[in-house]
Amino acid sequence: MTPKPVGPGTDSPFSDLLHAVLDGRATVGEWSQLSAILESNPAACDEYATHVALHARLRQVVSGHGSLMPLPLSCPISLDASQELSCPSPASRRSGGKRLLSLARLTGLTAALMVAVTAVWMTFNDQPPAAPSQLIANIWYFDSANDQSIATPIRTSRVSQGEEILLEQGFAEIMLNSGVTIRLSSPCRLTVDNQMLCTLGLGRAYVSVPPNAHGFQLRTLEAQITDYGTEFGVAVDADGKAKVAVVKGEIGVRTDDLATEMKLTTGQGVTIESKSLKRLYFVDEASFPTSRDNARLPLIVDVFDNVRDIESLRYYRVRPGAFEEEAPIYVDRGHEYNGVTSEGLPAYLRGAAYLMTFNGDKQLRDLELTVTLSAPADVYVLFDTRAPVPQWLQSEFQKMPEEVGVDEVSVSEGYERLDEGPGKSIDNRFSVWKKTVDHAGPVTVGAMAAATSYFSMYTIVAVPLEK
Repeated sequence: MTPKPVGPGTDSPFSDLLHAVLDGRATVGEWSQLSAILESNPAACDEYATHVALHARLRQVVSGHGSLMPLPLSCPISLDASQELSCPSPASRRSGGKRLLSLARLTGLTAALMVAVTAVWMTFNDQPPAAPSQLIANIWYFDSANDQSIATPIRTSRVSQGEEILLEQGFAEIMLNSGVTIRLSSPCRLTVDNQMLCTLGLGRAYVSVPPNAHGFQLRTLEAQITDYGTEFGVAVDADGKAKVAVVKGEIGVRTDDLATEMKLTTGQGVTIESKSLKRLYFVDEASFPTSRDNARLPLIVDVFDNVRDIESLRYYRVRPGAFEEEAPIYVDRGHEYNGVTSEGLPAYLRGAAYLMTFNGDKQLRDLELTVTLSAPADVYVLFDTRAPVPQWLQSEFQKMPEEVGVDEVSVSEGYERLDEGPGKSIDNRFSVWKKTVDHAGPVTVGAMAAATSYFSMYTIVAVPLEK
């Protein structure tokens, strides 16, 4: 069924669903109906985004806070497979397409919402009215039993200053009045101290901070993390050991034993244990609740090398099920994989788990890189065809007939020179080498055969064996 046209003042089923969600009284069925409309109607999607932003803005005016809140992570808009909530791909950064709304339309929506905002403030989720200064956040609870239910909150509520959130199952998304959004994965214990400070006692959290909320702090038992405009993940175990990783932007980390704050930027991270900083080896989709599906045990569960210590703040990145067109190759370069021809990447590699390595490691002659598998798998090494083949690769792996293409960024043009789609902008090719590992456990590979800057570092891909 095609939904009725949407617009300011329109009386339609979409309008009823929209206000039910914004008022915090929508049922699971109403969430599902709204999601279906948003997926099929771009105009409705624009309307939803505008209403959410204005609703948040007006609520802050009532409560005395002037910062603009972003669209909640729980917006039930289906994401394309190439999009990630935590870290947009270079392709999505290049496209930059955004729909623009007219001033007249915004003015009309503002007027319509002004009429409803008083009722929203007084009767949110059928709770008794509270002092505006005490209610500093909204929280959405989700059931992570399956992908479909993840998109639909099972309940919503307001959060008071100083309130402790205990999450025993599923996950939750918190939107502070300051604009900060925090996604939590169970089991988790978080205290919302105020709009600019939270304390994570246990569990995994992914934090997104808008420009107007720079300076937001997240504390753990042993450290204080200060945001300087970023997205970052924090995981605290039962012993208080914490892992911190910056996905985008910059943060500062301080412990009692540090005289000064340590700054971390995109792609850097640390492990905090006994108030000292240690190396964070790798991050995957299960490390922090960054995506809609991170409950599965990943195929690559650990990564280790013999060349880095705490002096290196950069971490490997494991991407389960993400090997596809425009897949980023390195943690320290912007190159991407593409199919050599219009037929695309080899079918047996599509959707596989893979390890984003350091391109700079191509010059390390004594490198030993170990990945640990959670199950038997076919392990593939994608190797630059311009480089001499090392002995370990020739003796332990079988060369496949297929190749994959590499689309490279450049110093002068950056991401702008990258193209989208198979067979386009192929600058170099990598050969495919295969090794069948019939048991769970570690797999170790070695260094490139020659140390030079004229070729690129390899990639490790893993595909589980069929049972």
